[in-house]
Amino acid sequence: MLDAGVTIVGGCCGTAPEYTAGERALLAGREPQERSVRDWFCVAGPQQITSLRAGHVGVIGERINPTGKKKMKEALRSGNHDYIMGEAISQTEAGAQILDVNAGLPEIDERSTMVELVAELQGVTTLPLQIDSADPAVIEAAVRAYPGKALINSTNGKQEILDAVLPIAKHYGCAIVGLTLDEEGIPPTAEGRIAVARKIVAATDAIGIPRQDVVIDCLCMAASTDQSAPRAILDAISGVKRELPGVRTVLGLSNISFGLPFRPLVNATFLSAAFGAGLDMAIMNPLVQRMMDVVDSWRVLSGEDESAQHYVAHYAERTDKLPTPGARFPGGICR
Repeated sequence: MLDAGVTIVGGCCGTAPEYTAGERALLAGREPQERSVRDWFCVAGPQQITSLRAGHVGVIGERINPTGKKKMKEALRSGNHDYIMGEAISQTEAGAQILDVNAGLPEIDERSTMVELVAELQGVTTLPLQIDSADPAVIEAAVRAYPGKALINSTNGKQEILDAVLPIAKHYGCAIVGLTLDEEGIPPTAEGRIAVARKIVAATDAIGIPRQDVVIDCLCMAASTDQSAPRAILDAISGVKRELPGVRTVLGLSNISFGLPFRPLVNATFLSAAFGAGLDMAIMNPLVQRMMDVVDSWRVLSGEDESAQHYVAHYAERTDKLPTPGARFPGGICR
C-alpha cells in the first residue's frame, strides 16, 4: 500500500499497541511516494469505483424512482423491496455505472425508506449510488449510512438549497449534482442556465468541493411544447463545459420526448446530440436497447472504447435488417 502511494496508515478500534508500533517501524526511513492526482470524476461504493476521465461518458440508471412509474410507486408503498432490488440487478446487468435511488413519495417515510434501500442495495449490486431527494434531511441520513462516496442529486441555484445541501456534500465527501434552476424557476435560455451554473460552481468553489466532483444538470424540457428547448439545452451544456472548466455535466433524457409518439427514437437522437455538445453522463433507462446503442457507438466515435473492443464483442453478430421490399405488414405492403 505504501508503494502504491498511501501516505497515512493506522488501525481500527481494537488494534493492539504492538500492531501500531509495527506500522510505525515500517514507516521509518520512508518518504511519501509522489503521486499524480487525476482530475477524474469519481464515485464509489464499498466494492467498486466508477470513474470518468475527460471525454468519457457514463450511464446513471433511472429505474429506482417513483416518478411516472406505477409499479415502483406500489413497491415503495407496500415495502416490496424485492421488486426494487430486481430493478437494481437488471440495470447493473444492462450496463449502468451508477444507480439513482429515489424514495420520494409523500405517503411514506422517505428518510427511513431511503436508508433501508441504501443498505439493501449493497447486497445486490456493486455499483455506486446517486442519492436523489429534495429533502436535505433524507440526503444526510442516506449518505451518512452509505459505505462509500455517493453522488448527491440534487442541489440547485436557490440560495437556501445551496446552504442546506453543500455542507452535507462537503462533510461526507460526496460528489454533487446542481440543477440549473433558481428562485425564478428554470431559465428558458442557455445563457440563463449557464448563469445559474456559475452561481452553483461559485458556491462549491467557496466551500471547497473540487470541480471534478461537481456535475451540472441543464434540465431537459419537452420538445413537444417548446421546440426551441432542445437547442437551448445543448447550448447550455456546451457553455458550461466552456466556461466552467473541470465541471461535469449530466442530463435526465426522458422529458425531451414527453407528449411525442415513439419516444425512444427521440430520446436516443437527442442523447447523441447531447454527447456531441459535451454531455458527460446520462440519467436514462439502460434497459432500452436503442439508448445503450447510442452510448456504445459514441464510445467508439469518441475514442473511449479503445480499438472498439467492447463494441465489436457485443455487436459483431448484431443486425437490424429492414424488411425486404414487398414484405406484408399489418395494414398494407412495405414498398
